[in-house]
Amino acid sequence: MSQARADNICDLDAERSVLGAAFLSGAWAYDRAALEPGEFYHIAHREVWAAIGRLVTAKKPVDPVTAGDEIPQDRLAAMGGLSVISDFVSAVPTADNVEHYAAIVRRDALTRRVILELAGVLAAGTNRTLEGEELLGRAFEVVSNVGTRITDGAVTMPQALRRRFKQLGELADAQARGDKVTIGIPTGLTELDGALGGGIPEGATTILGGRPSHGKSAAARTFADSATEQGFGVHVFSLEDTADAYVDRSLADHARIDLQSLKSADLTRENMASLYAAADRLNRREQWLIDDRPGLSSAEIAMSVRRHRRDNKTRLVVVDYVQRMRERGKWRTRDEEIGHAATALDDMARREGVALVLLSQLNRGNAREKRRPEMHDLRESGNLEQVAKNVLFVYQHDEDDDGNPIDPPRGEIIVAKQKDGRRSVCVPLHWDAKTATYRNLVRGGAGRMPQQDTDTDRRYP
Repeated sequence: MSQARADNICDLDAERSVLGAAFLSGAWAYDRAALEPGEFYHIAHREVWAAIGRLVTAKKPVDPVTAGDEIPQDRLAAMGGLSVISDFVSAVPTADNVEHYAAIVRRDALTRRVILELAGVLAAGTNRTLEGEELLGRAFEVVSNVGTRITDGAVTMPQALRRRFKQLGELADAQARGDKVTIGIPTGLTELDGALGGGIPEGATTILGGRPSHGKSAAARTFADSATEQGFGVHVFSLEDTADAYVDRSLADHARIDLQSLKSADLTRENMASLYAAADRLNRREQWLIDDRPGLSSAEIAMSVRRHRRDNKTRLVVVDYVQRMRERGKWRTRDEEIGHAATALDDMARREGVALVLLSQLNRGNAREKRRPEMHDLRESGNLEQVAKNVLFVYQHDEDDDGNPIDPPRGEIIVAKQKDGRRSVCVPLHWDAKTATYRNLVRGGAGRMPQQDTDTDRRYP
């Protein structure tokens, strides 16, 4: 395989578009492109990109004139002069798509490198310089070394600072305009959002654990309902229940009718009117995906998320629940298998920038105990605790502190772990047993939203 064939692999329009975006938006586009000069095919494009990089590092203005000053005059003349650089400005109307163009440039550069380096290995095999296992080992070495570049996400501290300050500036501007600003994915439970610093964090894993029939799925459904109400895309993997059962619970929640009556179709005329109104609201939630295939693996879930993410604008992924997953391969222990699944899904959440809520059962022994869940109660928890940024527990208790029965049972969500905030925080909630739904705890009269008070800071023993 010749070098000429490798050199034919390029997209000069994409290269010009990246350069044009950098002249339009300077450091912003340069940081998002994240390209090295050597990844450009055209030598003039390499020169210009290197010049732009020097300007960005020196915090100087980025334009054709300043870039031309950064290039030695003899090389600038060989390129065709300053007019060639000026032409890049008109290559694209906006810098918004710079990451798309940069991905094309990076892909072509990687393809050229793979072809050239493997051509060397093939030549060594043809000439019998390398044979058998040595030849195979060299081929694996080449592929491994070449593949490193495509997964390299290193940025300098100044690059990371510029990116972060841009995000903070956009949030501050939105708040100043009076726009609604969300930090994280809203759960629909006001005090829980406050305890989590704004909602479920994106690009990270939140474990939601609980005993059987204590409302793990109900809480996760509330999260999904709130997110879709705010316009966020949600992808739910219901590994235990069917999509029909999931829809029944959502209908009962929105219609405020008894879930058992809905399941048995024992419905009054008023019930049906409420159901039609609920169905009308839920029918608008096209960004709420439900996948009820049983026994999915982490690879299958990640593939499905990626397949639908662009069209669905997915921001929240819910897996109900991790012990129902089945990883491909042989595992020494169930704990090892669950750990692999959780780690793989956490990697997916970080790469895709989505909030992942991973439901988990608790150890069987805890189901017989009258106490709040703790970290060690997570079933097959070897790696779950390590992977999660947040760990939440749902908890219902039907007795007060003196052992007297409580009807209806009280509900709460416990923030047992939070990497960047408070932990061991109890968030009191109302458990609506009729519709199997957690709701905000009403204080100060019917219909009023919960108010922040010292309960949010209550620590559990």
